[in-house]
Amino acid sequence: MSDYRAIPCAQHSEYELLAMRQSPVEIETDDGEKVRGRIVDLMAREGAEYMLVESAKGERFEIRLDRIKACKA
Repeated sequence: MSDYRAIPCAQHSEYELLAMRQSPVEIETDDGEKVRGRIVDLMAREGAEYMLVESAKGERFEIRLDRIKACKA
């Protein structure tokens, strides 16, 4: 059983829009990690939803959506 907590639909829609626009974002997670890049994909697996972010250097980071504290475009 996953401890994933679903995020509000409006927030999910905002992430989808940022991904479609290829907008640069800065993500801060609930543990204080910061990631800068663009949202490549949103996906679901094993009862949780994730965001795939690619940095300007081509590094990819997978972030669980309920762990995102802030997302600034």
